[in-house]
Amino acid sequence: MTTRGSAVVGMMVIAVLAMTIAVLDYQLPLNTFLWREIQNTGHTPFFGVISLLLLGISLRTLDRRLKHRWHHYLLALGACIFLGAVTEFAQLIGPRDADFGDLIRDIAGAISFLGVFMYFDRGMKVSISFRQRMGVLALALAVLVISFVPLALLSETYVHRSRAFPVICDFDSRWSRRFLSTTDARVEIVRSPDVWLSGRGKVGKLTLRSGDFPGMAIVEPYPDWREYTALRFDLYSPADTAIIIRIRIEDSHHNDEYTDRFNKIMAVLPGDSQISIPISDVRVAPAGRELDLGSVGPIHIFTVNLIRQHTLFIDNIRLE
Repeated sequence: MTTRGSAVVGMMVIAVLAMTIAVLDYQLPLNTFLWREIQNTGHTPFFGVISLLLLGISLRTLDRRLKHRWHHYLLALGACIFLGAVTEFAQLIGPRDADFGDLIRDIAGAISFLGVFMYFDRGMKVSISFRQRMGVLALALAVLVISFVPLALLSETYVHRSRAFPVICDFDSRWSRRFLSTTDARVEIVRSPDVWLSGRGKVGKLTLRSGDFPGMAIVEPYPDWREYTALRFDLYSPADTAIIIRIRIEDSHHNDEYTDRFNKIMAVLPGDSQISIPISDVRVAPAGRELDLGSVGPIHIFTVNLIRQHTLFIDNIRLE
């Protein structure tokens, strides 16, 4: 190998090491469903590029040792899978969580990028037929497209969220369910009880189990509330007595302190209730600062120290 060839191989090795370290150290700019899915999907093109670098290293250093050119592709694929497994194993002892799904995305990236490259690789024309290369290309492109489907579906969910605003959650739409989370509770989408006069269509049936903080949260509501004056939603309680609920609203700057968010305690009486919270109260709730109405975070509806199970029906969470 010439000096220039050695330098090229050295640069490829450095690039592979740098990209592998980046997988371990890169931090998301925001902790949202979308950014997490972008990072997950990013494993596919990221390890696709790594696989092509590994192929280049193999072709330049092992060309005379491997009998067939496609052996280099298998070696690059195997080395890429190994690096992917190493990065996931390393995350078991680091601040991030290992994810077998990420390893699948790594493999998908290697297969798709190597498959596309193989189709255009002149050196492979003597090893496999055109029909075989077309089959490899079709498989590679199919794997690549499938890898981006979760991100595309999630992006569509965000588009629906934006179009529905100022409705934050109405339980009639499939997109709204993506942003619901529960603790010691269960949310079911059911038809509105006949006795609930203000309930229409499908509503949320919130079953609160006994526990410290049973409830639900809208994890990522549409964040810009600056043009609105009230948060409203409808409740129906089939219980015979009042139930105390708490409403908690945060922004993206929340420091996890009780005094750094909006907190409200209210009694929900049996039957139909309409809840209305002035946005002005939300804005001035944090101690020592104003809540950022342009970057509103989770909305929590929950109870505290619930002894026995309760059920609430909830619908039409919106801004007005």
